[in-house]
Amino acid sequence: MKAGETRGMELDSDAADRVEAFFKEKNEEHPDKTILAVCHGGLIRSFLTQKGIKEVGRGVIVNTSVSVLDYDGNKFKLIEFNK
Repeated sequence: MKAGETRGMELDSDAADRVEAFFKEKNEEHPDKTILAVCHGGLIRSFLTQKGIKEVGRGVIVNTSVSVLDYDGNKFKLIEFNK
């Protein structure tokens, strides 16, 4: 198996693509609005790392932490991480 791959589980790259599609869809549905998304830290790590936003190691994201992203319709920008 390759790095980021676990037998029977979604690949990190596939998870990141799914998160990106979700944010883009919600941005189109609710332009200029704040969107709250709640998920597991592993999914946040996969998205940030796979999309080149921030390199995040496994186990780094603290339980119940908050990360804030800005999306301008083209690019994601990390505003706060793991607060």
